[in-house]
Amino acid sequence: MFKKVLSSLVLVCVCSVLSVADVENSDEVDTECSVNKVYIYVMDTPTINTLNSGFYTAALKFSSDGTVIPEFSLGVLKRLNLGVKLKLGKFIGGGRMNVDWPALTAKYRIYDGSIIMPGIAVGCDLDGCFSNDDYYKKGKGLYVVAGREIFIDNLMLSVGVNINKLSKFKVYGFANATVPLYKEKVCFMTEYDNVNNWSSARLNFGLRIALTKHVDLDFIIRDCWGKGGKRIPNERLLKIGYSGKF
Repeated sequence: MFKKVLSSLVLVCVCSVLSVADVENSDEVDTECSVNKVYIYVMDTPTINTLNSGFYTAALKFSSDGTVIPEFSLGVLKRLNLGVKLKLGKFIGGGRMNVDWPALTAKYRIYDGSIIMPGIAVGCDLDGCFSNDDYYKKGKGLYVVAGREIFIDNLMLSVGVNINKLSKFKVYGFANATVPLYKEKVCFMTEYDNVNNWSSARLNFGLRIALTKHVDLDFIIRDCWGKGGKRIPNERLLKIGYSGKF
């Protein structure tokens, strides 16, 4: 009973904060919706993008097993972002709730790119990297990513490598893309990660909708057509994000 009340309070508080923040900023910015904000992640994999100094993103990700993951990232410098995420296992539903230690995230864009060369960023996402859980439960650990806009405006492609188990050196690969669909308000997302053992690689799809200038909603299907083990094939997730400036 307590967990249900706590879950409801968290959701109400988040919705209230987003609504108030949006109203407060309505006189300062154009109210036109746009999915072309600075997105530092495409679902589970990073891009080369970094937030400018003073800008931030906050998000809540809801997974099929009742887990809720609050995330926060801040532009400390023009090229440097720092953030934190917290995994609240079984926050929604029955059973005992599990709370992991807060995980550090960081990213530094070392090269902006050119007409020919892609931009490059390095970073870390230490969520679960010191545990023995399977890959799909972990962050990207230490990573290097390269990416650039291709063919048309706002069609972004990124590829990278990562090591997510710091006690054992094993390199994985990933790739992601965002494709604008409708008046810069809707974009399609896709990514392919865990590229080392092909039998356990994941293909993810998503749809991002800009609800307001600051708030966006992601519908995600993770590990499409996956099979075997502890994997959750065609897992459906929901993510609510907010972007703002101090």
